[in-house]
Amino acid sequence: MNSQNAQAGEPNLIDPTTDQDFFAIGRVLLSRSTCLKTQTAALIVAEGKIVSWGVNMCCPQDQIYGLPVSECPRMQQETGTFYERCKPIHAEIVAAINAFGISHIDRKTLWHFPGFTLKLMHYAGFFKNKEAVLYLLGHYWACSECVDFLKLIGITEIKFDNLSGGKTLKEYQAKDLTGKER
Repeated sequence: MNSQNAQAGEPNLIDPTTDQDFFAIGRVLLSRSTCLKTQTAALIVAEGKIVSWGVNMCCPQDQIYGLPVSECPRMQQETGTFYERCKPIHAEIVAAINAFGISHIDRKTLWHFPGFTLKLMHYAGFFKNKEAVLYLLGHYWACSECVDFLKLIGITEIKFDNLSGGKTLKEYQAKDLTGKER
């Protein structure tokens, strides 16, 4: 049955091997994000296998990460701005934290933008020589702090999902929320 699905062009969610497969899995994960503005998911694939995934989590008004959010104080702000109103943790970082095996995080001291990477410096080179790729869904660019952090841990390639990221870009363009084009 898997070979029939592959021939029909359907993604293989059981034994993923292609970009199409990984993006399809990531699209399923998007709904787990607590962000009302931009649901984002990230998959880390090393040596052809998914080793970790994460979604962006928001924390307006000192709420606890991972809990449902009822209002977004950044909803009408340009993407990548006003992080002081909601201290998110980006999907890329959640995926990395999960890959590192950090299972219990004190939610009150969770890493905020900017500066979270300093607390994770001892993970430098974690994915070195593992052919690791990050698949990013729901957004059309990654912030410079996430890109720098991914490079630090040995992930040098980010693949963007044109379907979910393209949808976000169109919505942001319609509302004039794109900020700098990336």
